[in-house]
Amino acid sequence: MIKRIIGFLKRVFGRKVGNTESEAALVTAVPEKEITIRTSCISRIRRVLSESGMQPLRGNLQGTWYIRTASFNDAYRMLLRLGRQEGLSCSRKGGHIIYRLVLPSGYGSITLSDTGGSRRKDIAVMTLNISGIPDIKEIRFRLKVSDT
Repeated sequence: MIKRIIGFLKRVFGRKVGNTESEAALVTAVPEKEITIRTSCISRIRRVLSESGMQPLRGNLQGTWYIRTASFNDAYRMLLRLGRQEGLSCSRKGGHIIYRLVLPSGYGSITLSDTGGSRRKDIAVMTLNISGIPDIKEIRFRLKVSDT
């Protein structure tokens, strides 16, 4: 099981070591501005998620991960690290705050809500709808249990 998780993390967050000639030809055919936007946006999201200490959620929920946090502020700060503030919008629905971050060039969107989800310890739920990262669909922020 641990080997599968490590292999999955390498596939999601790993980098390609070398390009073949056919891949190099495909990269040169795409305009340079589009390459820089895609690599900067998707690579930044992958880097932030890999540094966050995410862990896969147990059970049959594929694509659902969790992060231990102290408050909703940590989830909001992580949302701000994932994208630019120009694409951020805020709304209220049913007494809950919903933040929506639209990524540039139509790569998808990220939604952060303070709804607790199905468990009491869940502080926030972040839903990722990103075409470049299909393996991660949802991140749940759970309350840290302090030992003091």
